[in-house]
Amino acid sequence: MGTPYTTIYNRFLLKITDYSLTELPDAVVDVMMHGYLMSSVADISVRELREHVSEFDDSQDAFVYELSNLEQEILALGMVEAWVEPMINSITLTLQMVGNKQSLFFSQSSHLNALVNLQDSTRKRKRKLISEYKAFHNSYLGTEEEATKPEKP
Repeated sequence: MGTPYTTIYNRFLLKITDYSLTELPDAVVDVMMHGYLMSSVADISVRELREHVSEFDDSQDAFVYELSNLEQEILALGMVEAWVEPMINSITLTLQMVGNKQSLFFSQSSHLNALVNLQDSTRKRKRKLISEYKAFHNSYLGTEEEATKPEKP
């Protein structure tokens, strides 16, 4: 069996703080996390990785092959992007909320900007890792073993 989905889920959960997930039934959280993972796998930039990243077996809740640490990290970052996207597209953030004198003004614009910045920084980190991955697995450099050997003086 290859890398279980839970391995990627755990990496994803270490990158976010979402206490609302603990209030949901486990079955709902599993469906959400599976959706985030499938969004990450479907991402065009992730599909640039080796083909085995997109080979998975939902009946086993695992990838067909064992994924490297770097592949797991890239998928977890893709899950973060998928997790933040619904928050950015939320109607709550697009409606202006103004309260009376006793309530505080809630700035959706600031919150939305913070979410967009989070998404952008996550996307940049993921692209950087993909570039490193592609450089490491570049066929012009020879085999992976040859690419990792230090040069002789």
